[in-house]
Amino acid sequence: DVSREARDVLQSGKEDTASRADVMSYERALVRAQMAYRNFQGAMGEVTSRPDMDMDVAPVDRELKSFADTIDDARETADGLADKYASLSRSTS
Repeated sequence: DVSREARDVLQSGKEDTASRADVMSYERALVRAQMAYRNFQGAMGEVTSRPDMDMDVAPVDRELKSFADTIDDARETADGLADKYASLSRSTS
């Protein structure tokens, strides 16, 4: 949902759509997603290293890959928001 809103801001032709607060909020959400991804990876590493855990981790790996792809897309969106804000800041200075 957050990424969808950010993409809407990017696609909007309005001059005042990308504020500094918007960019910072989206980047904070992105950082939290990256932290969650690393935590999931760490937890999976611990679970799979246990000798008593005989499980198929392929489904979890696929979900983590999908999560990583979503984070990569969000990073591109964050860069676009920052660029839009920077261009708006330059045009108003």
